[in-house]
Amino acid sequence: MMRRVTFIWILFFLIGLQLYAQRISNVRFEPFGRAIRIHYTLSRLPFDSFAALNLFVSTNGGESFIGPLVQVQGEIGKVAGNGEKSVVWQVMDEIGRLEGQIVFELRGEVVKEKQKAENILMYNVSGSSCFGLMYGRVARWGGYVRGKTNFSFDNAPYTCDNSGIFSYEGENDFYIVDKASKRSRLGITGGVLFRPAGCLYLYAGAGYGYRRLMWHAETFDYLSEQRTGDLWAINTSNSADGVEAELGGIFRYKKLAVSLGVNTVGFSFFEVNGAIGLFF
Repeated sequence: MMRRVTFIWILFFLIGLQLYAQRISNVRFEPFGRAIRIHYTLSRLPFDSFAALNLFVSTNGGESFIGPLVQVQGEIGKVAGNGEKSVVWQVMDEIGRLEGQIVFELRGEVVKEKQKAENILMYNVSGSSCFGLMYGRVARWGGYVRGKTNFSFDNAPYTCDNSGIFSYEGENDFYIVDKASKRSRLGITGGVLFRPAGCLYLYAGAGYGYRRLMWHAETFDYLSEQRTGDLWAINTSNSADGVEAELGGIFRYKKLAVSLGVNTVGFSFFEVNGAIGLFF
């Protein structure tokens, strides 16, 4: 008899939940002292929504129902989040003795909930910049600003290419390129944040940036071949200046945020960015 009752209960549980037929599973119930405890699994509920559920009971195999039941505690009413859920019904306090062909039914709907905006602050690093900060504010949609640098803002009056030919023409001296080099990096961007899932945010933005690679050379007097000075030149083959664009994702675990993305300066210089930070 218990096997038959359980089967019928599960059948009507699923039929009565047309909206949740693909979201509620693993349903079962058990005696719980003078009460009945009902278990179910809620899945595929969007992160920005909750399930508004009410519990009903039938003593005639589902021909008619009593409810919504009010002497219930647990995960009933406004239910948020996916996972294992349970409800306790104080049957003796509400209807007294329970007899007949018992069928339980959950009825409800998915309600979209307005998301509360949160702040995010992240420390950013990349191959060309050792320091960067990103600040954003987002609910479902939001925005952010980011700055990055290696704290070197050097420039150079000359240019060169990978062959080492400088745009320097000395009248009384010549130059020799050595292995010394230095780099300057600056990027300032802003853009849009979008949250497609509970643990994932996507971002895309643009702004201004530059990445300069500078090579060094020493100058020598033609006649005496004595060293006369230094030259720095921007290697134009490995430098970029102009529009900086970026896109990537931010992965969230509770308040912790980890980001991975890619950016480009003028679509001639590309690099990967990583960041870690907190939501608050």
